Amino acid sequence: MTNTIELTSALEDYLEVILELGDTETGIRVTDVAAKLNIAKSTVTITLNKLKMLGMVTQESYGPIVLTRAGKAYAVEVRKRHRILREFLVEVLGVDYQTAEKDACLMEHVVSPITMNKITEFIAENRGTEFDSKNTYPQTRSLTTQRWK
Repeated sequence: MTNTIELTSALEDYLEVILELGDTETGIRVTDVAAKLNIAKSTVTITLNKLKMLGMVTQESYGPIVLTRAGKAYAVEVRKRHRILREFLVEVLGVDYQTAEKDACLMEHVVSPITMNKITEFIAENRGTEFDSKNTYPQTRSLTTQRWK
């Protein structure tokens, strides 16, 4: 039996947004999350309470939102799936960036670990590198997909 917490796609999106905001801002507020997700502050507050109960975030009354260690680890994994899927859609399938971004956001929540590993392996083999924690790639090498065309 495992203690893995499985979150809904909406909760995963909140974690990803909080992580993203934390990359550029200090003191993330409900207003910041609401603006990024284009939703009401009251909806953010309700969802943050769920994330608090799950031990994914902390927040004092009217204070900044902080990812817990578990929340950050979960958010990093969601962001990693998102970036890998977006890269696959753009580089391998030739999907335009905007469409790939939207599709990756939907796909990141439902793709199986087996498929995710295969996509990651495919990109690594064809790029000649592994993904690092920020999923950055060497810009000197392009993805070889000729065998698939």
